[in-house]
Amino acid sequence: MRDPDFDKANKFLMIKRLMPLLIVAVLANLLSIILYAMAVKAGSTSRLEFVYVQAPIIWLSAVISMLVLVIVYRKSFFSTSVFWTIFLMLCCTPIPLLLTIEIVQWLIWEIFGHNVISRLLH
Repeated sequence: MRDPDFDKANKFLMIKRLMPLLIVAVLANLLSIILYAMAVKAGSTSRLEFVYVQAPIIWLSAVISMLVLVIVYRKSFFSTSVFWTIFLMLCCTPIPLLLTIEIVQWLIWEIFGHNVISRLLH
């Protein structure tokens, strides 16, 4: 039989080892959401600035940070859980955020119709 305390210790160790990747993913996603919300309120020129200047800087720095972390900590990252390491590496890119936005917009469209989306964006 497996010891439950041993399982808890292993999960804690896995989370502790993958914490740098988690921090990069959370910071990049939160910063993108906050800056996009500020850009939508400010107007169309701020949206263009977000799309062409701020978002690429955020995501390039997140991807570069992720690559550096994976190279430096490759033994500890891939020795804990390959699935969670790859999942967190994916979260350090804009792909999950863009998929979430598309799904939420589709659900709002299906539930409330196009008037709600146009009111939210303007």
